[in-house]
Amino acid sequence: MMTTVARRRLAIALGSMALAVAISWLVGHDTSPLHGYFLWHQAVPNIWTTMNLPAIYLGVAVSGNLHQPSTGGCLLGLAGQWGALGAIASLILVRNPPAQGRHA
Repeated sequence: MMTTVARRRLAIALGSMALAVAISWLVGHDTSPLHGYFLWHQAVPNIWTTMNLPAIYLGVAVSGNLHQPSTGGCLLGLAGQWGALGAIASLILVRNPPAQGRHA
């Protein structure tokens, strides 16, 4: 049985993973509603790509082709990278409740 603290930490980690995947779709894919905007304003996609280089490197390693990273490998790396950052953030944001007991 998971405690409330563990559930909150897991929710923060999974939320950060989902947010990273959503931002990645909005910034980098042709089917995104913001594709036309980012076609002319390249600063945000460039920053997002730079922040996610470990995930892209994993996609390249999975595909074996430097010019065409694997989408599945990139998504796996993106989820792992942002899930780990979300887990670290949850350790800071969610504290254990103080112990219930008699103090002298």
